[in-house]
Amino acid sequence: MNSYQVVILKEAAVDLESSIDWYEQQKIGLGLNFLLEFEGIADWLGHNPFLCQESFLFIRKALFPNYPYSIFYAVDEIGFRAEIIAVLHQRINPDEIKKRINFL
Repeated sequence: MNSYQVVILKEAAVDLESSIDWYEQQKIGLGLNFLLEFEGIADWLGHNPFLCQESFLFIRKALFPNYPYSIFYAVDEIGFRAEIIAVLHQRINPDEIKKRINFL
C-alpha cells in the first residue's frame, strides 16, 4: 500500500497549537510531549489511514493514547492524502465537532 501524505488543515493547526500551549502552561515539557504524540499518530496515519473507525460520514477519528484528545481526519483515496480536520478534546460536545466538520 502506498503511503498517504498527511495534511494538517488550518483550523486543525490552530487546535494543535492551542492544545500544546495549554499543556505547556500546566507543566514545562508537557506541550512538547503532546506534540510528539501528535506527530507519531500523524506519521502512523500516513501509513494506515483506513485503520481508524469512521465517526461521521467519511470522517475518521484517531485517539491519542496518553491524552484525552482525538484527531478527526478524512482520507482522499485519489490524491493519497489524509487530511487532518480537527484536533479536539474528547469531552467536547459532539454537536461542536459536527459544526467544525460541517455536518450541522
